[in-house]
Amino acid sequence: MPIPNKLKRLVAALLLVAVPALSGCPALLVVYLVSASDGDNVTVTAEIPRNANEIYETAMKIAEEDGGQKYTVVEADPARTFLRAEALDQSWWFEMTLVQLDENNTQLIMVGVSPGDEEEQRNRGLIAVERICDDLGVRYKVVENNAPAN
Repeated sequence: MPIPNKLKRLVAALLLVAVPALSGCPALLVVYLVSASDGDNVTVTAEIPRNANEIYETAMKIAEEDGGQKYTVVEADPARTFLRAEALDQSWWFEMTLVQLDENNTQLIMVGVSPGDEEEQRNRGLIAVERICDDLGVRYKVVENNAPAN
């Protein structure tokens, strides 16, 4: 019996919380990739040792620097620390949601779709998280999990 994607994402989120705590290195960011079974959806989840507002402001700054060249932010909600961006040619999109875990730690969840080009979408998600982390001065480690096809 295949494991539902929601369960896989819950396990990934729990691992993100447990791995840094168990390794004794709370300042180390773990970026976790989960690919949906249809190959089009990619989720990048990361625990970042900063508050949600600081991460959101950094993401918006990066979007302002890059926006209009390759993509545009179509929805930005600072109260929910949420943003959605779409490619100018509408070939891909991603949504970023930030969940405040405690006063100094936030979970970043980025979901995106790039039909027919999973590798490009995965790279786009990683680059976005990497740029946010570099701007915040946070070290990171990528942990990857490709979900098996159902």
